Amino acid sequence: MALMSMLPTSEDYIAVVVAMPVYWFLVMVPAFIRAHRILNPSKDSAPSNEEGGGSEIEAPSAIKVNVDPRNAAAKIMEDENHPDAAFIRRLQGAHDNGWEGFILFLSAVTAAWLAQIDPHYMNAFSIASLVSRFFYNIAYMLADSPKLSFIRSFFFACGFVSIIALYVKAIYDILD
Repeated sequence: MALMSMLPTSEDYIAVVVAMPVYWFLVMVPAFIRAHRILNPSKDSAPSNEEGGGSEIEAPSAIKVNVDPRNAAAKIMEDENHPDAAFIRRLQGAHDNGWEGFILFLSAVTAAWLAQIDPHYMNAFSIASLVSRFFYNIAYMLADSPKLSFIRSFFFACGFVSIIALYVKAIYDILD
């Protein structure tokens, strides 16, 4: 019980308490969109058939996808002729990068909370990280050219700086 009385209360850190599940949700959004796109292929960019008209890409059944979901996504991502292949690869990249960032975010928030840094700093940097992750996901999904990829890198850098700021502030407050 003595240890629990030393830890800060969550009243001042409400943004951080909410930030962790929100960050997780932001990591999962590209995966949800990817699953939707696999089950509902793009109709606009479907290749044309012999008769000259556009034909729809046959959507795999939800049961087939659910039996082996990673293989279903991998087949589409490997098929350069599939109209959604590049988009699904970008969604997968955003999702994978989100998990990598989530570990850093979670450990930075935990370190800052245990160091009892000022809640205003902690909340501000946590919210900045969430906002940058939101825009990073959008930029990752839509950046299909080298020029637009710099926007994605900008939002990644903003989120990374926010996470590093939490670590630095925690270390500074511990050493102070």
